[in-house]
Order: sequence, then C-alpha cells, then structure tokens
Amino acid sequence: MPSAVNDHSTKAPVEFVGYDLVGDVHGCYQTLLALLDKLGYGLVDGVYEFLDHERPRQLIFLGDLIDRGPGIREVLHLARAMVQRGSAIVIMGNHEYHAALYLTPDGSGGYLRRHSDHSRRIIAETLRQFSRHPKELLAFRDWMKQLPLYFQHPSFRAVHAYWDDALVDEMQHQLGSASLTPALFRQSALEPRSFAGRLMKRLTTGLTLALPDEHVIVGREGQPRKRFRVRFWGGSYSLGDAAFQPDPLPERLCNQPLAEDTRSWLDSQSYADDRRPLFIGHYWLQGAQVPQSNNIACLDYSAVLGGPLVAYRMDGESQLREDKFVAVDYCESRPS
Repeated sequence: MPSAVNDHSTKAPVEFVGYDLVGDVHGCYQTLLALLDKLGYGLVDGVYEFLDHERPRQLIFLGDLIDRGPGIREVLHLARAMVQRGSAIVIMGNHEYHAALYLTPDGSGGYLRRHSDHSRRIIAETLRQFSRHPKELLAFRDWMKQLPLYFQHPSFRAVHAYWDDALVDEMQHQLGSASLTPALFRQSALEPRSFAGRLMKRLTTGLTLALPDEHVIVGREGQPRKRFRVRFWGGSYSLGDAAFQPDPLPERLCNQPLAEDTRSWLDSQSYADDRRPLFIGHYWLQGAQVPQSNNIACLDYSAVLGGPLVAYRMDGESQLREDKFVAVDYCESRPS
C-alpha cells in the first residue's frame, strides 16, 4: 500500500503498509491507551508508534481529541508527540477548531468564538484540566490551528465530518496544503460566508437541513436546534431517512417526505459508491460497528458517553469490511 505525503510531521517519510483510523477520542485517555495496545502500538523512546517496524503503520485521528473526557491534556500530549514522531496524523475536528477560536483574541476585546453559555459549557472540561498549565494550553491552541483538515491517500480519504470536492480542490489550488494559513483561519471566523468560513463549516460539521415549520429540537447538551445533521450517501426520501445524528427527530416528522428540491440537493452532495473509501468521525453512533456504505465508515461511537472507542485497519481495500473494525470498551477510571 503506497504511502502519502504527511507535511505535518518532523520525521522523514516512511513507506507505511497500512493505516489505522481512530474515531473521536474526546479526552478518553485510558481508553485510547487500550486501543493503541490492541492495535499493536507501544512506547518507543517515550512516544507511541507501531511496534512492527518491518511492516510500519500510521495512525490517523479523525478529530475531536478534546473536550468532555477526563484525560484531555494527556491525549493531546500523546497525539502531538506521535505527529512529531511521524507515527500519527491528527485531522482537525470541530472541537479543535472551536477551541482554537475560543482561545484566540479577535483584536477588538473579544475572541474569534464568542464566550457564550453554550461555548463555555462545551470547552469547560478542557479549560479545567489546563487551569494550572495556561502556557501549555496556548501552545496547543497554536498547534490545533495548523492541523490538516483532511487526508488524501491514493486508496482512501479521511475528514472529520464531510468531504466536499469543490472546497478541497479550491484549498489545494490556493494553498497546496490541507492546513489553513493564519489569515484564513481568522477569516473563517470573522467572515462565515467567505471561502475559509464555508470550508471550515462544511468539513468539520457536515451537511444539515432546516427543520420544517419552525420546529426546534433540543440537543443532548440543552442547545435548541433548528437544523439537523444529514447523511451524504444512499437515497433519502423522508426526513427520517436523511437524519444522521444522535438526537432523534420528533416522531411526527420522521415520515415527512423530502421536498423534491431538497432531495435533488442531497443527491448532488452524495459521496458516490464507486469512489475511494472515506472515513469520518463526528456523528455519535451507537450499536454495531459496520460501514455506513460500501465505501464510507464513521468511526465515532460515542466513547466519551461510555461507548467503545473504534478504529478501522485500512490496508488498501476498495470495499470496506466489517471485520476490519477494532474496538475497545470505555475504561476511564480517574479524573485528570
């Protein structure tokens, strides 16, 4: 299996024979250690890497390392060290993006992400665990700003929430990189309709549809929502078909047919089943670990809520397989 260029590493390029993609960790450090052990990674000179050096593999975190869990600081140190060693790649998730915005002054006395009750609640555990390490937190903020938004390999792709060809192509054309410049990072927050703003919204949070007739659903964290997350594969004929999120739609809406223009738009945004496999996180799944389609796998199984932490062992196959999923049970036992 050919290697892909990783420009977020300080180590010389390695020809990896395979890749291990990991879903949202959210500070579940002990659970992550158990998964690394099960996958065959161990400490070498203080940094985790795949231990079979004759057949090297690289880990790819699909984003959302931070917030909520008891070992956020430890997870960040582990992941950053792996990136520096070249044994891992970390893709930016919406939580890394929002945390970096939250911690970056806007030049006018505020911050690039408003310190609302909702945003404070989301980042509270991360701030608590770094309360005695403020310089570390700012260093991680700067590191998170530079994380790649996606990873492309000849055999597969990886992104936190959604693969948008037009936006990715434009980013490659403008920057030749999967990471934002400081100027574009800032613009993404201050000008949401700019290229940078649309890029960050789409790749880190995915597709959404408006709830009909001004309906509102309340998310698991008490946030009222007028939009809901939708899938981008297969055919959707009703609101219930399209929904892809942990918070259920009101039962009376599930069977409501999609408007023809909405169906057409969703079809135009679909990731076709003849394309190279795509790996995502973000969506808080539960239940059996199986591909969402023959070439899409979501690896977020709600570990921080007590679900398993899940990986997929990618070895170049064009059709994703259920037996390539690897999972460990949640095993956090101590506060950070």
